[in-house]
Amino acid sequence: MSIFDFFKKAENTQTPTGPVAFLVVGLGNPGKEYLYTRHNTGFLTLDYIAERLSVTVNRAKFNALTADAVIGGNRVLLIKPQTYMNESGV
Repeated sequence: MSIFDFFKKAENTQTPTGPVAFLVVGLGNPGKEYLYTRHNTGFLTLDYIAERLSVTVNRAKFNALTADAVIGGNRVLLIKPQTYMNESGV
């Protein structure tokens, strides 16, 4: 299954339970000045996925904003790191 097939199954009709099967990490820079720049393509993509899944990426965890979702029957953790791109290894 390709990543595109995986996201075609994006639906959040179940409550996330069990271990996390996948991490979906949207890279970007925090702050309004980066909101619609090329540096935030990952954040914008993750926001689109979250909207489609009817979840809000707003739980602070792992120095990031996170949300649990279900895609294709798998528990998925959506992650928006809150460090700048040049510090994304933190």
